[in-house]
Amino acid sequence: MVHDGRAMHLAGGAVLQCSGAVDIWTEDQAIVLRSQLRYSRPPLSSVEAGQPSAVAAVTICSHEEADRLSSRLGPRWQPKLMGSQVIAAFDPVGAQVCLRSNEGQETWITYRRDLDGSWFMARSPEPFVVETIQLAGCEDAFGWLLPTAPYSLLWDGWTWQTLAYAWSCVSSTVFGADRDQMFRQLYCTRLMQHPNLLRRFMELRYHVECPANPWLAVQLTALQSEVFR
Repeated sequence: MVHDGRAMHLAGGAVLQCSGAVDIWTEDQAIVLRSQLRYSRPPLSSVEAGQPSAVAAVTICSHEEADRLSSRLGPRWQPKLMGSQVIAAFDPVGAQVCLRSNEGQETWITYRRDLDGSWFMARSPEPFVVETIQLAGCEDAFGWLLPTAPYSLLWDGWTWQTLAYAWSCVSSTVFGADRDQMFRQLYCTRLMQHPNLLRRFMELRYHVECPANPWLAVQLTALQSEVFR
């Protein structure tokens, strides 16, 4: 089973499938692969201090405990049909699992902290190179970066359903550099009100492109330089 499976768009048109968690059951036990970066709920103070860690969470447990761990992540679980497999290699410290089919075909499941704490399935354990991330839609990987993502914003005495909604009400009243500054202020406010998003933003390591809205990409790049300054 995979949790929160999404498409990740990279530069050059490459599209990879990633997940926030993976649940593997053998005959007598289970391996639950989770992302602390995605699913823990840290207070703002711990995020500002650089804690807790964004490393992978690898748990070997009973089927009953796996059910409990998985249910805490929510309902976005989907089956991943792969036929008969055996665990050929398992590195809990390096967060890698290798599954091998009866025909000898290998599937490596690896964790990428630098890609929003995502789990990837590939034929090789070798890490792939990333230079640029492309924002496609809210339902895709890194969709939480978009102003239209479903995260509320408390601002000016009102609770706005999304950052995009709040911005649509004020963008026509500010111009030039003030417009850019106001947007980044609102964006930072949303990050501060959702500490998990703030931590994920602080882990963002690659240039971001948004073909549908190049201006947004410019603002995110400016915010990255301010956060990592």
